[in-house]
Amino acid sequence: MKAYDATLISQFGEHIRMSDFIGIHTPAKIIADQEYTIKRAAKRKQKSKLAASYLEAIFIEGVNVGGWLGDGDAYQTLAWPTAIYDDISHRVDTVVNLVFRQPMRSHDGKDTLQQVTIGFDVTVGGAPSKVLDKLTRHYSDQARLPFGFSHLDYYFDGQHCSIKPLLIRYVIGVNIHEVLEIWGDTQSDPSASNHLSAFRPNSPASLQMRFKILSEIRRQNMFYYAMLPEDQDDKVIRTAALQLDAVDECLNASLRDCTKQIAARRVVPSAIFAIKQRGRKVCSERDIIEEYLITENQRRYRNRDPFTQIMSQTRKLLDSLYNESEDSRVRQALTRRRKIMVQNQALQISPANL
Repeated sequence: MKAYDATLISQFGEHIRMSDFIGIHTPAKIIADQEYTIKRAAKRKQKSKLAASYLEAIFIEGVNVGGWLGDGDAYQTLAWPTAIYDDISHRVDTVVNLVFRQPMRSHDGKDTLQQVTIGFDVTVGGAPSKVLDKLTRHYSDQARLPFGFSHLDYYFDGQHCSIKPLLIRYVIGVNIHEVLEIWGDTQSDPSASNHLSAFRPNSPASLQMRFKILSEIRRQNMFYYAMLPEDQDDKVIRTAALQLDAVDECLNASLRDCTKQIAARRVVPSAIFAIKQRGRKVCSERDIIEEYLITENQRRYRNRDPFTQIMSQTRKLLDSLYNESEDSRVRQALTRRRKIMVQNQALQISPANL
């Protein structure tokens, strides 16, 4: 087992060592998972994975140093990479712990939550079919979990090794050119364990990246909540709903802070705030910045931009779910999935139908 771990570390740098999970998993499972990981890792496209590792490192540094997901009186955040097995098998390559100073309570007051772990699939690829697949596929082996949730077989919180049976999984991505622009200023090694040198988490480019990532997470959070099965007596569903509520509260606070900084520092043209109303809708500064960034990315990168694809496709999925007058394949698939907790399968939605 240790020899396999050494092979993975030589390829990917220091990560969670699967051999440390003796007693949690059997030796046979650990060895099988290590062999699976080594075999699958050899097939990866190294160029895109390298760029994704840059974004992953920037995101982790943004959370831990820049407070990208918030970090203050109400809660604290800490991010780190997952085991390579969970990256490849469950498409979770980064996790963030949100630790609340006061327990979060469910709407009926029956359940409490002291902390929540959320997972991220980091991407720089913007092909519509691949983004849609990432958003709708269930990467959880044979686990029966709500839509948008996954689990980790090798979870290490800095002190204890364990299994994480339920965590929300979000897809986050920005264009590779934006990643390289920020990365070029850091001159850092993505496999190094120390902080990124010269990284400025609140520079104009970093603030835009932070806003995009927060917007992607929140849009998916809304979709996952809408997709919860209605059986509120099920313990897993109740826990999932409380986790989504807790994350939404944190995201709102983080987006408020990021919006204020972008507007105050004129990161986007101040002229865009002149249009406060579109039709009957009065737009907030957050809405205006979001639409501006989507429009700009579409203009620069067309339809192969991960940010615009994640935002537009999640919006369309939500619209299809709530549009009762529509009887499309998309809505039928979403409605079927919403009624049950499912095993490892794709949603089977063609990008052409969106």
